[in-house]
Amino acid sequence: MVDVTPPADEDTSLTVYDHNNQQVQAGNILYDLIHVARITSSRCPGLLEAIAIITFPSAQAPDPNSPLVQDRISHISRFLWTGRLGIRCTDRSDYGYTSEPNTAGIIYIHLNRQLVAAWSRKKTGGWFRLVKWANNYHLLKFAVHLVAVHEYIHAIMFRFAAPAGTPDIIRGARGEAGYWAEDWLTGNGRAYFLYNRGQTLVFDQICAVHFANADGHFLELKKADRKILKALAAGQWRPFPQNIRRYPPGDWPRIRGNRSDRSRTECARSGQTS
Repeated sequence: MVDVTPPADEDTSLTVYDHNNQQVQAGNILYDLIHVARITSSRCPGLLEAIAIITFPSAQAPDPNSPLVQDRISHISRFLWTGRLGIRCTDRSDYGYTSEPNTAGIIYIHLNRQLVAAWSRKKTGGWFRLVKWANNYHLLKFAVHLVAVHEYIHAIMFRFAAPAGTPDIIRGARGEAGYWAEDWLTGNGRAYFLYNRGQTLVFDQICAVHFANADGHFLELKKADRKILKALAAGQWRPFPQNIRRYPPGDWPRIRGNRSDRSRTECARSGQTS
């Protein structure tokens, strides 16, 4: 088993800029949530193994138990803790993206500014605002956490996947993690955020998250599931909660009703990976 604990003798600090473009440190709510997302990414053995394998061209894909995979897992874990990663909040029409390494070799994860701001307001806006909007505070916090974990996986792919142009990469192109990141973490498929009717991407109006499998089964976490959402946002993904509403194929249109939904991965743009 590969040791995935953070190295004790190196700088593991993060470079994080909040929705006001201010650099923040440990103790700030966004910094601490990003740190927890990093822990979530680095301490899921199944996820690390799957990502390690996918970084090899399919013609060279090694056995999961081979020294090659175990060595790659070790390097990925180290990269998550000591790699040149930055976090910024930017104005976007989707939830986030990860950019190719810049000329200084830094990979920036970009989170949707309005999403982070909506969550931050409900945490720091005083007792009146907190009480008024507490019904989906934990849902918003989980949303930010989920997007951050998803983008961490893209950063890993940018750092370790075979270079652009290498043929036949397993499940997609350089940097792409797509729905696999969410499925590897939860075992329940691709994530969708649901909003009150007509309020798509008005983040105060997120009312649920669905995880939908390719076979049509899906589960639903609603804003009322505060206990479960609080645990997930704190990085407690293993074992993934079982006491969640689960629905069979065909129920999605009925359950969704009049609510708006949008996949968090549907807005990938050229040169950017969501």
